[in-house]
Amino acid sequence: MEDWIERAELESPELRSLGAQVEAARHTSIKTRYSNKFIGLLLNIPLYSGGHVSSPVRQAVAGQQRAAEALEALRRDLGVRLHREFRGVTEGTLRAKALEQAVRSAEQVVLSNRRSFEAGSRTLPDVLNAEQQKVSAQRDLAQARFVYLVSRIRLQALSGGAKTEVIEEINGWLAR
Repeated sequence: MEDWIERAELESPELRSLGAQVEAARHTSIKTRYSNKFIGLLLNIPLYSGGHVSSPVRQAVAGQQRAAEALEALRRDLGVRLHREFRGVTEGTLRAKALEQAVRSAEQVVLSNRRSFEAGSRTLPDVLNAEQQKVSAQRDLAQARFVYLVSRIRLQALSGGAKTEVIEEINGWLAR
């Protein structure tokens, strides 16, 4: 999980964008603070300038702090989303494996009920109920695979984009 967070902090487009905004705000703050340059000798002693000098500096510093706080909030939100999607991927894999076994079991039950029906020891509703359970298990498996794939895609997107091997893995899951 830590690898995913580290990769997301390095490659996430959202974090990169906000990081650039923080850097721009920092440069604006520095530029505002040191914008007066004079060459020569000028004696200017204002008694009071009405906050004209200090107000833009405070405003630029506040903008820089606001951008830094937004970056930290996004970093934390990204961590929460990464944890949620990582959990979705790990749970989705386990759920899909369990449901694959459930489908195999349901297929065996259908086969057994059909043979018993042919032998006369089961009724047609028993066979149909077994078929219904098999279809329900197949539906649950398809839904679990879909949730897994969505979580996998979101996890990859949050951490900086899709890689070729991830796309090939997803294609493999879709082919099943």
